[in-house]
Amino acid sequence: MNAPVRVSELLALGDIHDFEECVGHHVWFFTEGWIDLQTAVDNLWRLGERWLLVEELGADRVQQMIAQPFAIARGSA
Repeated sequence: MNAPVRVSELLALGDIHDFEECVGHHVWFFTEGWIDLQTAVDNLWRLGERWLLVEELGADRVQQMIAQPFAIARGSA
């Protein structure tokens, strides 16, 4: 029988620099038309939560880290 692994505590798998790199990749995926904006932002938000960045930096800071590069890419910064 295969049962899901239960983890008692969350572990941060990446740091702020890794997250910024992932944001850059998602911006590129978006500008190339591989993913839409909503998918990119949702993926990055989940990643920020999983890596405990939302908890450590706050939601506003993580949202800013996501929004600013997309605004620049869309020419609305």
